[in-house]
Amino acid sequence: MKTQAWLSLVALAALTACVGNNNNSGEGNAGECLGSAQACSGGETNKGVPATFFSKSGTGAGVVTLPNITRLRIRGTTTGASAEFAVWIGDRLVVGETVGSHNVPAGFDGVFVVKPGETVKITQAAKVAWSLDEVAPEPTPSTAGIFGRSDTDADVFRLPAKPMRLRVQALYPGARQRFAVWADGTRLLVNESLGTSQNPPAYEGTIQVKGGEVIEVRSASGVTWSFKQQ
Repeated sequence: MKTQAWLSLVALAALTACVGNNNNSGEGNAGECLGSAQACSGGETNKGVPATFFSKSGTGAGVVTLPNITRLRIRGTTTGASAEFAVWIGDRLVVGETVGSHNVPAGFDGVFVVKPGETVKITQAAKVAWSLDEVAPEPTPSTAGIFGRSDTDADVFRLPAKPMRLRVQALYPGARQRFAVWADGTRLLVNESLGTSQNPPAYEGTIQVKGGEVIEVRSASGVTWSFKQQ
């Protein structure tokens, strides 16, 4: 049965999802970048992020007050072998990871639900380069039809306004990666290690969710995943 489940999960590697751009804008604080994605980050535009968005980056400890946003992508990397990376949002510890070339994965990448005006504190981050980027929120999906969602990496999305059971599948092609799924930032639904060094190497399970909950896929860099209503 494990072999059959594994073969069915390999197909997940081809799954992609399209996240529409919402025209969100807001007045920024001093030092925040509110230009284009390329001008702010010098790199790839984040999925689901409009042309004007909040972005902040730095190295080491820092404190940032969030503008009028509700989704935040947090990333942290270091060029060294190992470094602690801890991030607080208000009084909640949302990131407590070790990053660096001696770790798998080497960096942290996660998306979180936040409130406008909250304070983000980056601590235990010596030699860690970090970035905070707005992710555009999405409208509540329609309750018509069968709900499904698939993508790769961290993401945040809202469920339709009715309770349901979701089949969750996740696959990581590398040696090891964590796959964590939270509901409304308070309920941990899935917390697994995936990859070729794990047994089983992929995850497949069914979870019960409430209507309208916000699902956060965290610590999932390189993980291809899918959610489908049962």
